[in-house]
Amino acid sequence: GAVMCLHDPMFEIMNKVIYPDNGRTLMMQAILPHRLSPDDTPARPLTPLHIVHRVQEAYPGFQPYGLMITNVGQQDAVVSLMGDVPGILAHRTRVVVAGVSGDIMGVQMPNDRPAGMAALSGFFALHYGDYGGQPVLWSYCLSGLLGCVLFFSGNLLWLESPRKKRQAIQARSHRFLASLTVGVCAGCCLAIASLFALARLEVFNQGNEIIDLLNAYWLVLAASCGWAFVRPAAQACRDLLSATGVFALLTLLMSLVLSAGATNTHIDITAVDAGLLVAGLVFLFLGWKVQQRTRHGEANSVWATSQTA
Repeated sequence: GAVMCLHDPMFEIMNKVIYPDNGRTLMMQAILPHRLSPDDTPARPLTPLHIVHRVQEAYPGFQPYGLMITNVGQQDAVVSLMGDVPGILAHRTRVVVAGVSGDIMGVQMPNDRPAGMAALSGFFALHYGDYGGQPVLWSYCLSGLLGCVLFFSGNLLWLESPRKKRQAIQARSHRFLASLTVGVCAGCCLAIASLFALARLEVFNQGNEIIDLLNAYWLVLAASCGWAFVRPAAQACRDLLSATGVFALLTLLMSLVLSAGATNTHIDITAVDAGLLVAGLVFLFLGWKVQQRTRHGEANSVWATSQTA
């Protein structure tokens, strides 16, 4: 997590302190390990499939997942083929090929790459959990969800423990933390659910879609935090959780309608659709449970419907 989140600040500091401002050049040499004389003469490159076959002949265990082409249509075209070598932690590898001749110019394979690139590949694998197949991926997913639940429930439990049980009006700091917890945690869920709906409707310009979606995420999160401070924490929590469930189910409905309109024969159910259905039902259930808590739980609590109950 530290490597992924602090990569840019670390790089800038290292570039000034360790390298004489040529760190970016050295990094690009490590990422694209090739030496090819500049030549902008028009030339027809090999097909990507031909290049993949040639690399797999030289490295049988190599499994490509993407490629990057520079100087397209020129004699000095370069194809950087990214892939995996299963069975090891630092499984991300790279092979650089001359786009016209097909000669292998640079390789980053296990036991044949700079130590820094091997370490970075290992950090990526540990961060994304993609080194051990589906069991590791699902364990990462479950651990991440449990971490979110632990943070949210921990704040709730702490707010209950120091409150004065015989006092109707609780401390302002407790009410503030309750609203902030609801706004950030439940608001994050609502913001993500809204992104699914916006992406499904394709409302943004394709060229800036990622930036627009990020802006929409922060806008919904900010609105959710504002709503959590306007309403009592319990009511805001119920509202945000229920809205998340509604957004998930609406996105599922849009997906099914668009799928039926595209095929005119049958509806394709994807794993994302199944996830939206489960998420929608779960969040609506959580919203209902919060409503039950406000009605039948402790009255003198930041989670009560009214502070004067």
